[in-house]
Amino acid sequence: MLWLILGLICAFFYALYHLANKKYIKNADATYFAFCGILMTAIITLPLLPLLWSRFVFNWTVIISFFIVGIMVVITRQLYMHSIKIEDVSITTPLLTITPLFTLILGMVWIKEFPSYIGIIGIVLLVTGTYFLNYKRRKDGLLEPFKLIFRNKGSLYMFIVAFIFGIGSIMDKFIINNSNYITHVLIYNYFVIPVFVAYLLFKEKPSSFISKTKNIFKTNWKGLLITTLIYFGVMLSYVIAISLTYTVYIISLKRVSAIFTIIMAYFLFKEKKNFWHILFGTVLMVLGVVLIVI
Repeated sequence: MLWLILGLICAFFYALYHLANKKYIKNADATYFAFCGILMTAIITLPLLPLLWSRFVFNWTVIISFFIVGIMVVITRQLYMHSIKIEDVSITTPLLTITPLFTLILGMVWIKEFPSYIGIIGIVLLVTGTYFLNYKRRKDGLLEPFKLIFRNKGSLYMFIVAFIFGIGSIMDKFIINNSNYITHVLIYNYFVIPVFVAYLLFKEKPSSFISKTKNIFKTNWKGLLITTLIYFGVMLSYVIAISLTYTVYIISLKRVSAIFTIIMAYFLFKEKKNFWHILFGTVLMVLGVVLIVI
C-alpha cells in the first residue's frame, strides 16, 4: 500500500505546485518566470549530476527526443504560467485532467489502440466533467460551457497545454524506454534551457533578455525556490511510486491533484464562484481518467 500513499502525496504536491505558482507569479512576467523556474531546477540538480553520472543513458534517439520535448516544454510552460496568472486555478488546472483523452485519441490514430467499453464510459465522464466546469453559463445554450473554454484565454491556454501534454506523455514514455527514469527526471531541463534561450533571444535583444532574467531572480527568488522544491516533491514521490506498482495507477492518482487544488484554492484564494459545480465536474473527470487508464 506504500504506492497508494506515495501516489496521493504526489497528487498533493502537484496541487501545491499549482497554488504556489499562482501565488508567486502574480507580479511577475509569466514567460520569464517559466524560464527562470526551469533554470532554478537545473541549478539545484547540478550537484547531483556527478553522483549519478553512471546511471544516465545517452544515445542519439534520447538526445533528439529531449530536444523535441524541450520545444514542447517551452510552449507548455509559458501557456501554463499565463493561464494560472489570468484565471482561477480552480477553473484552469482541472483541464489538465483531460490529457489522457488526447493521449488515447493519438493512440487510436497512430498505433490503432482502441478503448474498451469501460474506457468509453471514462471518456463520457471526462467530457461531462469538463462541461460542468462552466455549467453556470448553460443558460446561454447547451454547448456554451464548451464554447467558454475557447473564449476564455486562461482556459484556452490550459486546454492547449493538456493537448501537448497528451503528446508529451507518449514522448516521455519513449525516452524512458530508451534510457531510464533517472535520466529523464534530471537531464531533460538541460535540453530545455538552450531551446528556451534561443526562443527568448529571437523575441528580443540579448541585453533585454539578461536584464529581465536577472530581475526575475532578484525579485522572485523565493517563489522560484519554493515552486522548484515542491516540484521535486512531485517528481520524487512519482518516481518512487511507479517503481512499486503499475504506472497507470500512479497517473490516475496524480489526477486527484485537481480535487486538492480546487479545495485548497477555495480556502487560500477564496475561489468560491461555482465551487460545487467545478468540484463535481472535476470529480467526474478524475473518475473518467481512472476508467480510461485501467
